[in-house]
Amino acid sequence: MPNYDYKCKECGTITEVNHGIEDKPTVICPSCSSKMFKKMPLVSFVAHETTKQVREADGNKRYNDKRFDLHSNYHVHEVSPVKGNFDTVYDEIKHNGSMVKDLMEERMGKTKIQKAEVAKKQAEGREKRVKERVAILKERKLKQAAQDRAISL
Repeated sequence: MPNYDYKCKECGTITEVNHGIEDKPTVICPSCSSKMFKKMPLVSFVAHETTKQVREADGNKRYNDKRFDLHSNYHVHEVSPVKGNFDTVYDEIKHNGSMVKDLMEERMGKTKIQKAEVAKKQAEGREKRVKERVAILKERKLKQAAQDRAISL
């Protein structure tokens, strides 16, 4: 049986009484012997978001979860659907997952190779410029040394 709180109208004393849901007992205050009434529990409910906002937030969460899944499992970093919407593209990628993953890894591999080749060419270019600069500086030093040793007449 549930417990109910009763409050005295006269003195404000609160007493807990155990009885059935359908029962309506007459409760007398133990302090002043006046009639007590059932104290209703305070229930507060504040709706911070509308149903539409909740649906949108849930949709955004699912969208972000799907984007994370594509990024982490299939190496797909950007999705721009040409036809349909994001969900259709996501479902298609999930359906052909291994093929998409292999294709993306192949592209990433090519990109890494291309970046490595560019970095190698840049390093070679830097080495060449450094050697040229060193040669120019050596030549200047030699000219300066020759001028310092020359006798002026």
